[in-house]
Amino acid sequence: MNALKVYKKIVDFAADIIYIFAILYALVHAPMLLGHKPVVIVSNSMSPTLKVGSIVYYTYTPEEELKQYDMIAFTYDDDDTLITHRINSINNGKFETKGDGNDKADSKLIEYSNIKGRVSNVFIPFLGYYVGYVNNNMYIIVCAVLVLIAEFILDNLKCFYKN
Repeated sequence: MNALKVYKKIVDFAADIIYIFAILYALVHAPMLLGHKPVVIVSNSMSPTLKVGSIVYYTYTPEEELKQYDMIAFTYDDDDTLITHRINSINNGKFETKGDGNDKADSKLIEYSNIKGRVSNVFIPFLGYYVGYVNNNMYIIVCAVLVLIAEFILDNLKCFYKN
């Protein structure tokens, strides 16, 4: 077996793995087509309800539909970090939130304008580690594209080797 055939087998195997992980990534993000945005849980503040590494989905919810004990995704005015906690109470249009794993309510009250949406009760454990890793290491995408380009070239330039 010549070296080019061995190289092609290796590239084909790597490409198959890349396709599997790409499909998995796409499936995690597919609910966005219906308005459900994914969030990776990165702290234990909602434990034991939501474990670190889980993916949850939130969707836009009108203010009048939000009620006490709903899980919501929100940010604070001075920070873009998305937080997932429960509504502890609602007073004069201000929302007090608290993580299930926290002893006390959050120190800052939030306004409706900071709420991104209500979090669904559907979550996918562990998959957030994968999604977070890919999102934070974009060079993985570059490497995957290079492997797929190599596979394409090897599949379409058969004049360089004999079957």
